[in-house]
Amino acid sequence: MPHNVDLPTHRYVWVRDSYIYNNPTGSYVPAVWFGISSHPGRAFGCHVLLDNGATVIDLPLVALTHFDSAETHPEVEEVVAWDAFGWDVQVYEAQYLRDLSVEMLEENHRDTLGTGEAWFAIDWVNNGWSNYPQQHKWLWVVAGDDGNLYAMPQDRVLFQEASFTDHYKEIPEGGIKRQKVVWSAEK
Repeated sequence: MPHNVDLPTHRYVWVRDSYIYNNPTGSYVPAVWFGISSHPGRAFGCHVLLDNGATVIDLPLVALTHFDSAETHPEVEEVVAWDAFGWDVQVYEAQYLRDLSVEMLEENHRDTLGTGEAWFAIDWVNNGWSNYPQQHKWLWVVAGDDGNLYAMPQDRVLFQEASFTDHYKEIPEGGIKRQKVVWSAEK
């Protein structure tokens, strides 16, 4: 039952100093993001190594940026769709989708929240929500074009792959169907 997991590939980020220092100056501190933690009922935590050698664990995603500044400083609930489903978490980096441009959708699944680059997905297992097909969803970590990092459910992330996807093609009215069946080859 992993509670702490490594990222598939470490990422160079910046940390807003108000999350790590007692006397912040409003600056951004270079860091290496190397892992996450999962606590039920909390937003997942980010583990980083700072440029001064200190490690800081369990930072909220909103503490990190992928630029040395960001256009805005959102609240946690504006960048992370939901809290952890349980203790058992996995991180998955789909090589085909990694670093593709994406469009993030608002909760209505129609309006654009922003654009960015997909990094990896977070997936919870062995809990009531993840075991129920209608509730099981990945959170895609996206480096937003505004400098902030986001964790969006896969049904709110549209990937742009120039050799295959048609960015101008509309999703049919009613949206993407959520899975409601547990598929099995042996009944």
